[in-house]
Amino acid sequence: MAFLKAKLKGAARSAGLWTGGLLVSCVGVAFLTVAAWLFLVSVSDALTAAVVLGAAYLGLGLVLIGFAQSSKPPVPEPEAEPRSGSHVNPKQPPLMQAFIYGMEAGSSWSNKR
Repeated sequence: MAFLKAKLKGAARSAGLWTGGLLVSCVGVAFLTVAAWLFLVSVSDALTAAVVLGAAYLGLGLVLIGFAQSSKPPVPEPEAEPRSGSHVNPKQPPLMQAFIYGMEAGSSWSNKR
């Protein structure tokens, strides 16, 4: 249950940040596009301005898609349930868990004799 809750919490946080970031970025891109268009038209013709802005947006879009594909947030593994009757703490290192498991197995074996 904790695994699912952590995964949903991470997804909701990520979706909220993406939405806010995209909204603010769209407003900024609109202003920058108008400013770049006005500058490029004053320096050259409208066709050159359109090609430059189109190429810039295409390049930026491809870079962002590349970043989105390469960065996956780590998802915590579901916690393993300890065996019944075991006093092993799941937060202990695996070597310590093995030692405690061995001690319990040895003591239960000597108690059965």
